[in-house]
Amino acid sequence: MPSLVLKRGKRRWRASVMVDGQCRKKWFTDDSKDSQRAAATWEAEAKAQLKRECSQASTACPSLYEWGERYMDHVSTYKAEKTYVEKRIELHKFLGAVPKGIAAANYSSVPADVFGAARGEAEAYLQEQAKSRSPNAANKARKNLAAGWDWARKHLPGWPMVENPFRLVERVPEVRMPRYVPPREHVEAVDEYLRRECASGDPARVQDWVMFGVFRWLMARKGEVHRMSPADVNLVGGMVRLWSRKTRTGDMEGKWVPMIQPLRERMLLWDRERPIKDKQNLFLVLDTFKFCEAHYGNPFTSRQHVMERWCERAGVKPAFDHHSIRHRGAIDLYESGARISTIQRILRHERPTTTERYLESLGVDLAATREALERTFGGGKVIHLARVAEAK
Repeated sequence: MPSLVLKRGKRRWRASVMVDGQCRKKWFTDDSKDSQRAAATWEAEAKAQLKRECSQASTACPSLYEWGERYMDHVSTYKAEKTYVEKRIELHKFLGAVPKGIAAANYSSVPADVFGAARGEAEAYLQEQAKSRSPNAANKARKNLAAGWDWARKHLPGWPMVENPFRLVERVPEVRMPRYVPPREHVEAVDEYLRRECASGDPARVQDWVMFGVFRWLMARKGEVHRMSPADVNLVGGMVRLWSRKTRTGDMEGKWVPMIQPLRERMLLWDRERPIKDKQNLFLVLDTFKFCEAHYGNPFTSRQHVMERWCERAGVKPAFDHHSIRHRGAIDLYESGARISTIQRILRHERPTTTERYLESLGVDLAATREALERTFGGGKVIHLARVAEAK
């Protein structure tokens, strides 16, 4: 099914098909209905062609290198950029490593069936990762490699139908420290610094203050903010649409979330003061510093160290990053008594269990909370309303 995605600051339809691990994709000119129909037609034709090619292809067992290439093609098409980078790093490390019990220079040339039959090979690799990197890194490698092996079982012809060797390895015990959550007064201090800078009337400084409000009150991810277009802001209804690939299928999906009044006021200000209004993106590079001059008027791709600079100028130590504001908002919601389901909708998680793990990673003891609720309110006598009515 064609996807409407943002490419080089412009929304365009992208057609993509995947058959037996082989991927093909094509970009179309714009976001019109004609382009959508053309993309759907192309997908049907490309899928039929790939099926014909795959039926004629050899079913010899692929090498681990072929697996890595095919899997990364799939991930680049259907998953978020951050997910792609993480998996690419782990596969690169794995394919370049020297096997322990297999005669090969590295894993790249090893057939998948040979690796699957080599007892203890996956465990030896992950133990080495735990020793040379960290237990957390070893568990991350295990997660990504196991997901890749599962994908290959479904999509690669000739892949060995054996148990996933990475899932047979137990997770390495690790000490997980809670993620950093900045104090509320630190977030407010940076917000106040940006408000004072905004008073200068410089459009770049006004934009900084508005963007910080989006991070603070919508708990938006950096990519979601950079993708925003004027069409994603409903000032009358007080809603903002945030686009993300954080979905089960990897599709780009937009979700509407409500604005509180302070954010709506900032959005109204930006609607009046925005100097460039003929671009697809709501936020653009507006600084005229030497480094930024060549990118003036273009969408943001990354704003490295900008939050660090804001914290330094606001006198906030230690500095926090964009995602730490999301952490702060999640904790504030939980402490205010919001339900997990409500926090899930605001954070735009697919599953409530994701929200629970997210809160626990921030130091919230949900298990103890449940235990206290059960101890206080659980185990009471069940009252059957029908019997109460009969008694009356």
